[in-house]
Parts: sequence; C-alpha cells; structure tokens
Amino acid sequence: MMTSLTKRLSPIFLIIALATICANADDWDKTVSIQGRGTRQTCVFPIVGERWRIRYAPKGRGNVKIELMDENGVVVSTPISYKNVEMPVSASGKSSPALRSAALRIVGDTNGWSCAFEQYVNEAAGWEIFRWRKNYAAGKNLKKYAMWTGDAGDEVEFPLTVDAKRWRVLFETFESGKVKVELLDGTGKCHLLNYHLDKGTSDGWVFNSGEYILKVTSVGSSWAVSAEVEDGFNASKLVK
Repeated sequence: MMTSLTKRLSPIFLIIALATICANADDWDKTVSIQGRGTRQTCVFPIVGERWRIRYAPKGRGNVKIELMDENGVVVSTPISYKNVEMPVSASGKSSPALRSAALRIVGDTNGWSCAFEQYVNEAAGWEIFRWRKNYAAGKNLKKYAMWTGDAGDEVEFPLTVDAKRWRVLFETFESGKVKVELLDGTGKCHLLNYHLDKGTSDGWVFNSGEYILKVTSVGSSWAVSAEVEDGFNASKLVK
C-alpha cells in the first residue's frame, strides 16, 4: 500500500523539484517598479546584479524616453526612446563597477504607463537589495520639511527654494478626480508631472538644489503634497 502511494506521488515530487530548480535559476529581482502618467524620477537604488533590464508598458499610444542616471542625477545613458509606442518595450545592459547605484527618469505619456528595473542577482546580492528595500525604499531615512493641502477646484502654485541635492515630493489625492501636480525648476525643466484620476499616492525624486515651482490643479478631489529630504543632506528651506 505504501509503495503504491509512493509511486503515485513520485511524479508530483519530480514536478515540484523541477519547478524549484527553474525558479532558482532565474534570479531576476524587480528592484524598482513604478506607475504613472507623465514624468517621474525614481529613488536611487543599488546596482549589484550581473546585468539589468528595463521593462516599460504604456496604457495608450504615446512617446517615451527613459534615462538611466547616476546617484547625482547625471544622465548616464538613454536605454529607451520611442515615438508613438503603444506596445510594451524593453532594454537591457551589463552592470558596470563604475555605476553601483542609479535612478531612472521616465518621460512617458499622460495616458499612463508602468515601468520596472530588474537585475539578475545571486543570493548575496539579493540580500543586499533586501536590506536596501527594507530601509531606504521605505523612506526611513527621509524627513518631512513642508506640507500643503488643498481642495477640489484648486489651481495653485508654491515657490520652493531647496538647499538639498536629493529630495522627494510626495503627493496624495483623497477622492477620485482629475488632479495634476507639476514641479518645474528655474530653467523650465519638468522634474515631476503626474495625473491622478483615482485616490492614492505618488512620489517623484529630484537630484538638484535650487528654486522650483510646484503647481497643483485639482478637479473633484482634495489633496496633500509634502517635500522630504534625505538624512545626511542639508536641510531644505521651503517658502510658501
């Protein structure tokens, strides 16, 4: 009876074993995953894998440009640049000892998109990413220096003078509606452009100090926006 049962279960164990082996052989870590409508810059993340890939999926037809930046916001390469793309696109590359941390600048269509940065890692490198994700990506080393709130129907601008070289804008809508947030520097360059159609949160990173204009246009939803700065950088002076 026991022998018969073992024989019947053996193929099942074999399938599980093979699946486990295949899973262990494919060690792609989705280090950064982001969704948006417009322009976003991600946080700085570690590059510890042997190679990497970027996957971008639009929700409608539009242009896209994705830049790989170093930890200071300097563009290193432009892996993806297409016009009128409506299907998922990807790019890949080999990691370099000269670039051990990076960020993404995604200039996508306002219809919406999703983007992921993945890297092929071994067990030790995977543990390093786990520690980073637990502490850094969770925002544990960020301090909030200013916060503004508003109501549906707002069309407002806030001037910001920021001394820190690396900081984040965190944005939240509380009801479904059409809410647009835009961050421009003194040259007119857009560092954050995002549309909210449903309630939720989004964030965008900035890698330069200087003077900025934060614009919020809201139809149908109250909102809140805050500026946060990394520990280890100079405090920000924000002027309403």
